[in-house]
This record gives sequence, structure tokens and C-alpha cells, in this order.
Amino acid sequence: MVEQFTDQALDRSSKMPLYEQVAECLTRAVAHWRASGVDRLPSEPTLASWFGVSIPTVHQGVQRLVDGGVLVRRRGVGTLIVHAPPVPAAGRTVPVPT
Repeated sequence: MVEQFTDQALDRSSKMPLYEQVAECLTRAVAHWRASGVDRLPSEPTLASWFGVSIPTVHQGVQRLVDGGVLVRRRGVGTLIVHAPPVPAAGRTVPVPT
């Protein structure tokens, strides 16, 4: 599912933190998944394995998308993709998947 987005996704020599790179990669993946009708992200341990990073790194990356309104976390369900475009609060910008 996300494997196609993780192959060359992370550059460990980059000055950009890994969690930000994870967030960028997931942003691209979510845009694709929305079009494919996917509703939920894989678990954070699964994503960590795919990306080759720690679970806390994935958690930080996912949290950036939750904060931007792209994803929502539901206890007992998982991390869900918001299918309606996020509406920014006054004065805030929201990352738009590309």
C-alpha cells in the first residue's frame, strides 16, 4: 500500500528531519489513497517498518497530518483519512496533498 511511496522517500543525509520526510511521503500517499477509496492508514509500527524508522518518528510525521486536518485519529479504530478537503481556521494554512 505505502511501499510505493517509501522506496526513495527518506534521505538520511538531508537536513530535513526524518519525521518531516515521513509526513511529506504520507501526504503523497494519502492523496493517492483518497482517490482509491482507502479509509485508514496502516498501523504506526507497520509504517515504521516500511520507512525503516522508529515508531516515534512515524508518530510525529502522522501528527503533522492530523494537525493539518488531513488525518484523524480514533481510539480503537486507527488513523483515518479525511476525505473532505481540510478547511483552514482563520489565519492558518493547511498543507494540501500534491
